[in-house]
Amino acid sequence: MDIHQSLDSILASGSQFAEGFYQRFELEHPGIFRHFNGMNMKRQAHLLTTALVLVVSDYEKDTESIKEYLRVLGTRHHHRNIDKADFEAWEQTLLRFLSEFHQANWSEELSNQWQSALTKAIDQVLLGYENQHHV
Repeated sequence: MDIHQSLDSILASGSQFAEGFYQRFELEHPGIFRHFNGMNMKRQAHLLTTALVLVVSDYEKDTESIKEYLRVLGTRHHHRNIDKADFEAWEQTLLRFLSEFHQANWSEELSNQWQSALTKAIDQVLLGYENQHHV
């Protein structure tokens, strides 16, 4: 399995993947959900899935429009007072959840692909976090 097949599996799961991830994230980092007060978590699950599509797209080839979207996302997270350290917690939880989601199909190669894609995307998010972009 490669990152494209992984993403296809995530998309085929509908909202199951993202909802499961947020349940895990809340379990592992209970204080983080203070930032989600008043948010529709079903909608948030769809936004996560969309973000993962963009993460994989940007991983494959640099696309300035995707980078700009990720920077705006960083600015939005800054406005929600999300700590920069929370991005690492999010990334690590997501990688563990991906591993469990894919079970026997998870491999070191797939782990490396997701790690690279997420690191690249989070770098852009943090640029937007530190240098405010229009939202």
